[in-house]
Amino acid sequence: MGEKVKPFVILSPETKIFSVSSKVEGLSTIYGKVIRVGGEQPGVRLELLNREKITIHTDEDNAKKLAHKLYTVVGLSGKAEWDINTYDLLDFKLYDIITYEETPITDALTQLSNLAGKYWSDVDDISAEIENIRKG
Repeated sequence: MGEKVKPFVILSPETKIFSVSSKVEGLSTIYGKVIRVGGEQPGVRLELLNREKITIHTDEDNAKKLAHKLYTVVGLSGKAEWDINTYDLLDFKLYDIITYEETPITDALTQLSNLAGKYWSDVDDISAEIENIRKG
């Protein structure tokens, strides 16, 4: 009794903590315009909606499917690897090609309202309700 336990580690403002990895991965969906398909190793070159260009390596079947989408915007779902310091996309493993239909923002918001509106029809002040949800 009364035995003093030594701490396993002591942290102070001077303690330097280093990240083991600067990469994070997870399921993601990216959207972009197909600007090139093919090559010795099957791949697709996309121009993302922010104008950045990336190359995604894939298999021949997906490359053939994407060739039919040349110069159109597509959605691609898969496993992405990101640099946590720069937010750069480092790698993307394609799982699925998503049908993307460009829609004016007003139409998109109308469709969203039609889908979600019934769940908010009894709420007088939606902004206040969302604020309450956020605060928990």
